[in-house]
Amino acid sequence: MPGFKEKAVAREGPSGGEVQIIPGFDPTVDADAPADRLTIAEFAEWKRKKDEEIAATAHAAAEKRKQDIAAGLVRMTGKELYAHEPWVFDEEYIQANAR
Repeated sequence: MPGFKEKAVAREGPSGGEVQIIPGFDPTVDADAPADRLTIAEFAEWKRKKDEEIAATAHAAAEKRKQDIAAGLVRMTGKELYAHEPWVFDEEYIQANAR
């Protein structure tokens, strides 16, 4: 099969010190590791929930920033100023009101 490797593992077989072939055995995996490891589906569910929490936190922070700007509690960036008061950047408006 493509991508499938058999690895020889030195283990004592039924008749003594023979080498058994264990298909798909990975010696880098800890044999004493707990059996309650996460499955791919469990990890995907955890990741989805974590991403939702991060998005909710970012959305709440953006809403708070909008409220603070509307109340005049924080300074606006240039991008925010242009979005809220574009006339500040209009040369014709500036020249018409400079006289």
